[in-house]
Amino acid sequence: MAHRTGTVHAEVIPDHTMIIILGTGFDTVVRPDFDSRRLCHGVTDMLYLLSSSSSMHYTTVTLEAWTAEPDQPAASEPWEEHDETRLRLTRGRVYISAMLEGPLTPELDLDGPGDYHIRVHATGRERLLHLERDEHTDPDDMHSGVEHFLVQLWPASAG
Repeated sequence: MAHRTGTVHAEVIPDHTMIIILGTGFDTVVRPDFDSRRLCHGVTDMLYLLSSSSSMHYTTVTLEAWTAEPDQPAASEPWEEHDETRLRLTRGRVYISAMLEGPLTPELDLDGPGDYHIRVHATGRERLLHLERDEHTDPDDMHSGVEHFLVQLWPASAG
């Protein structure tokens, strides 16, 4: 049975659609293939989340550490898109980053160094794009609370 061992949250302004989650051992930027229209890309000590919009807005990100694969969210939960990847962590701790300029959250302790499964759920992406296209929306409005990501991490050896 899977147990959640920790959670951190942040409001993030994506930079060119990117939100970055870093492992504490991060030392090199690796740019994956962003043309594949995925929600996430994992590389060593770096996880990219891709927002639906390149305009200035706040996205809510929640990271959850688990002991094993958590159950899928209930059908009543509002998640509209899903994706999965893997992430190698050299030190076993992660945080949400302000585009490589520093942490937005405390470090989330995982189960030590190694490979982790990543499951990402997202909602509000189409609504955010609709708000941006709406002629009645102020173009200078920094939308907040529309796009949300839930990122669940658990050890690859846990199933």
